[in-house]
Amino acid sequence: MVKDKVVVYGLSTEGYYLACQMASKGADVHIIDESSSSAISLKPETAKTYPSVASLQGDEPLLSMKPIQVAISEAQYLFFTPRIRNIGEDFKTEINSKFKDAIGPLKKGSSVVYCIATGFGVNKEKINTIKKFSGLCSVLEICKYVKNNAKSDNTFDEFKDVYLDDMITGLFDLRSLGSSFEGAQTLMYMINGSIKGIAGYIKRLIDTIRLTLKKNDLKASKIKIVLSWTLDTNEMRADKIEMLNNLSSKLRDYIGDVETAEGNVDVFHSDKTTIFVACSITDYKKIREVEDDQDFFVIKANPLCEVENKDKII
Repeated sequence: MVKDKVVVYGLSTEGYYLACQMASKGADVHIIDESSSSAISLKPETAKTYPSVASLQGDEPLLSMKPIQVAISEAQYLFFTPRIRNIGEDFKTEINSKFKDAIGPLKKGSSVVYCIATGFGVNKEKINTIKKFSGLCSVLEICKYVKNNAKSDNTFDEFKDVYLDDMITGLFDLRSLGSSFEGAQTLMYMINGSIKGIAGYIKRLIDTIRLTLKKNDLKASKIKIVLSWTLDTNEMRADKIEMLNNLSSKLRDYIGDVETAEGNVDVFHSDKTTIFVACSITDYKKIREVEDDQDFFVIKANPLCEVENKDKII
């Protein structure tokens, strides 16, 4: 029985998942890491042993390979799943460049499956993305005033478990959708307003950190900021990685000691007070498990920007 020849262009979380599914169904699958010159042959047993990109990269098994040009030229189906690490106008340039590299060696009669979010009229479900961010930004705007009215707190309990990680999901798609419009259109106003709303929230989160220092008589030189955000560094979209880098950069403008943490939470004994910024509910739960005599604060990156002291969460 002749196997379907499949190439997955992009060693992303999404691309590897598709490759594993097709390999387990008996297809002849090769997956391409854009930073490499070879295509990896993915066998069913390999897909079973290494269910994620991280596990595959961590063990570095010896796998059969062939030149990228050869693998693509033999493919009947090509799935385009690259890791995009730019935003704005640069992301379109990056996508176009990688797409040209991917389809260049393809032979006539092959099929291409384009797995990146595209503009209006192609992925109509992206309208739901606009609805999500429009609603989210309304919540963020209202939540700015919740702390001044304690009686309203219970009304917003459902948003306490919505973290920055949840807010940013889909931001890449929103920007991609925005890039497909020209001129002043109603949807464009909504998209730009949503993007500005997220930027406004980041400013409020930073202001909350600064206010925490002021209320507790803490000097910037005696503070250590830990941005706790467990990310999938292999996913196609770069919105979360870009947001983490942006937040780190802005904080370093006035606090020198800023670091990021993924998964493992560690409180160092030093003369500095640690302020954790929990960017996802998973990271917040890990911080709650910390048992240490050293004093620290936790700022939950949710719409309410809640601030907790160590004594209240342990």
